[in-house]
Amino acid sequence: MPGIQLIFGTYNSIPLGGTESSREKQYQHCIKPFLSILYLFPEIPAVLYYSGILLQWLEKKHPEFLDVLGEMVSRKQVELLGGAFYDPILTILPRSDALGQIELLTTYIRKKFGKRPRGAWIPEMEWEPWLASTLRTCGMDYTFLGEYHFNAAGVMKRYVPYLTEDQGKTIHVFPLFEHIAESLEKSSPKEVVKTILSHQSASEERLITLLVPGDCWTGTKSEEFFLELRKNGQIQCTQPSRCMRSMQLGYKTYFPCGSKEQRMVEALPPERAKEYRALKARLGTIHGEMLFGGGFFRQLLSRYPESNLLYGKMQYVHLLVNGVRGDRYRKIAAREELWKGQYGKAYWSGSLPGGHSIRKQAYKSLITAERITREKGVFIPSLVVMDFDMDGKDEFLYQGHELNAYVHPSGGTLFELDNLHKAWNYIECVAKKRGEEEVLRKAFLDHFFPLGTGIDEFISARYVECGDFLDRAYTVVKCDKERGELVLERKGTVRQAKETIPVRLVKKYIFKGNTINLYYSIVNTGATPLRMCFGVEVNLSFAEKEQVHVLRLEGKSRKEVLQEPTKLSNVGEIVFEDLAHATQIVLSTLEPASAWNWPNESNDFSSNDFSSYAPGTAYLGSCFLPYWQLELPPEGVWENRLTLKMGTL
Repeated sequence: MPGIQLIFGTYNSIPLGGTESSREKQYQHCIKPFLSILYLFPEIPAVLYYSGILLQWLEKKHPEFLDVLGEMVSRKQVELLGGAFYDPILTILPRSDALGQIELLTTYIRKKFGKRPRGAWIPEMEWEPWLASTLRTCGMDYTFLGEYHFNAAGVMKRYVPYLTEDQGKTIHVFPLFEHIAESLEKSSPKEVVKTILSHQSASEERLITLLVPGDCWTGTKSEEFFLELRKNGQIQCTQPSRCMRSMQLGYKTYFPCGSKEQRMVEALPPERAKEYRALKARLGTIHGEMLFGGGFFRQLLSRYPESNLLYGKMQYVHLLVNGVRGDRYRKIAAREELWKGQYGKAYWSGSLPGGHSIRKQAYKSLITAERITREKGVFIPSLVVMDFDMDGKDEFLYQGHELNAYVHPSGGTLFELDNLHKAWNYIECVAKKRGEEEVLRKAFLDHFFPLGTGIDEFISARYVECGDFLDRAYTVVKCDKERGELVLERKGTVRQAKETIPVRLVKKYIFKGNTINLYYSIVNTGATPLRMCFGVEVNLSFAEKEQVHVLRLEGKSRKEVLQEPTKLSNVGEIVFEDLAHATQIVLSTLEPASAWNWPNESNDFSSNDFSSYAPGTAYLGSCFLPYWQLELPPEGVWENRLTLKMGTL
């Protein structure tokens, strides 16, 4: 009986950023043991992927690992895969960045190991048809796609590599048997080998391809699996390059857009995701995926506003980097930081360890890239008007020497505040739920709520939002790009008892140096007196709770405020000291206010230990909300000035 050809290997990466201890733990427990065991089985060829981030770290911390890997490549036991250097989601990158990142990893592997990779690993298996021509342009002959992709394309026979095409350029696609790969984590090696042999045919030789995440393997499991393969004469291990020379290819197939099933389902609205799972359970995996596709990866950018803002930042910085002229080295340095900021896991909000911190690292790289693009002595602070988040409406981007401050017309809020010297975005928080909506934790959110509302009601969203100013559109009254002045106005309403009172709210931003002055004017344009609390919510994002001190000014002294829900009175100034970045942010109000202060937390994974999958509470930052009791007669006016000043400790 014809045997089974088996392509086996692992894909390995480490997160952008993260602690040195978590990286070392992953290396000692998974990456090193697997290669050490494989080295002892020279008759078993493998295909391995190591991201550029991981290869750079290994070169610095464990060069001996690369020496062993190079020896295994030379004796043709290991076939290394290429791909994009910083593990981006290729389909959301500008085409030039996708090509550049693939070439960067290809060049690194060729120089380090003496052989150019011919195959590419696609992170999250996030596929769009145009990738076929892009990969081929970069010299790639083959790649891998999962069961979802083949089911969606209607391909039933999966025991040979297939061909796909775009713009006249073709590439081979090997089908992954993900259900077998997943069983490697739960079943014994003997049972896995038995499952592989169950695909054997009396009429033809068949190919099974298994690529598993490297962090799921221990040395013991690897050795047991290789011993089972060694003593089984019906399974012959091979590599993709050999298969393409010796096996008959499948027919040409066009694969629709798709990724790992988990990402596809996450992209759906909750109700649709529930319906999809129910249909799939009723129809079976193959028929369910053929007839009812899941979501579309890019839809994650619509579902998760924090991901969309990062995506907008990346696209904007791409334009800035490509606009650099006359200084090749500055452009190369900026482009490297841009590519680091394209690390894929930062752009989707799944069940991901350290997701908030990963996004922070991406922002750090993008802000650094932006700073590098600014030529000293040439750059002039100004307001830029553009559709930053691609929602069909223009945003207002103040770009200064010391900070960036981005204003959105929805709510007239500040949605990004960058300390350029420290490359840190102080307004980057996970969205919170308000009813069925996702609401970003931004700065200068305008609330109207009844007298007597308590801090606990507000934090748990059990209070009544009486105004329609929170995230509704403001009209641009004035935008002076050179002077850094922006005036926004909204003619909205406030619900009071059984009445709806028309109210005009004007917000005037003045940006200068390291300071933002925000002038408020609230006018009761109705016929009924307005008695209501007006509050301004300011969310600031920090790295760690232990490295943030919140202080309030009392006379000439400062008193520390507890990092827990706290009620304050007669507040004129509050200071946030960020010890991690040696920065202080001072928020002051011309008219003293009552105020609430509390930490923003999320039921997320640990924000620092990327290898830990134990859920817990992640610290995101702090919220400060000053509020005032308004008593405005018809045509009555309330005015105030809030100031945000960023400085060094």
